[in-house]
Amino acid sequence: MLRQQLTERQIADLDAVLEVQPQLRLEAVHQDCYTIRGALVVRDEEGAELDSFAIELRVPKAFPEVSPTVLEVGGRIPRILDRHVYASNGTCCVQIPVAYHLNEPGRLVDFVAGAMRSYFIAQLHFEE
Repeated sequence: MLRQQLTERQIADLDAVLEVQPQLRLEAVHQDCYTIRGALVVRDEEGAELDSFAIELRVPKAFPEVSPTVLEVGGRIPRILDRHVYASNGTCCVQIPVAYHLNEPGRLVDFVAGAMRSYFIAQLHFEE
């Protein structure tokens, strides 16, 4: 089972994310990271669902010292810099590295509910 390959802290981080984002799931565990994949539901401040995005979240085993990598895998967001997506590898620039390290989240759920949520809300504005 994939969960058995994670540390207690990683399992706690994963469970906290899955509690608030139940359409996500642990997909793979690699030597240097683990991958969460599925539909990320974007909610407004009152908790109402605005939309969802198909995402892949690669969490380095060194998290939180190393930032997670986010990809939108549904093909909805164009791979262009104006949309903060690197064309070369499809990764989303949800937060610049300096900002990440100045506000380093202690828990993965804080990254998902903070920087990731803000990024995908901004993407909704591009579609308006």
